[in-house]
Amino acid sequence: MNYKEIQYSHDRIVHNLKASSIICEYINTIFSPKSVIDVGCGLGTWLKAFQNLGIEDIIGLDGKNVKKDELYIDEKYFIETDLRFKLEINRKFDLVLCLEVAEHLSVEFEDSLLNQLKSLQEFNNFFQQQYLVKEGKII
Repeated sequence: MNYKEIQYSHDRIVHNLKASSIICEYINTIFSPKSVIDVGCGLGTWLKAFQNLGIEDIIGLDGKNVKKDELYIDEKYFIETDLRFKLEINRKFDLVLCLEVAEHLSVEFEDSLLNQLKSLQEFNNFFQQQYLVKEGKII
């Protein structure tokens, strides 16, 4: 079985607020974002952790397989989308998150996703996979 074919499970047992709360507090001390978008947000654990830090300008994007009744964030902050195609978000964000997403897309869509992430960022800062990217370079 190809890794890209593995079905991803969004549930609260796996996706809880423990790690995201610790890491978001650290990210907040570095960037102090006023707005956050999470591309491939799952249940919205990272966004909820930022909300708990007082950041209310949040948006989460993910596919139709997310159980909306299990979201950690209010459904009004969630946009169902297919991440293989152009995102219809016409604004910029202080912080763009994209965690463990690209590996679930076919290689043909990975460059497109990276370019779309760059187009969403206000200050050339986003957290993608396990890398921190600043000024368009992995640091």
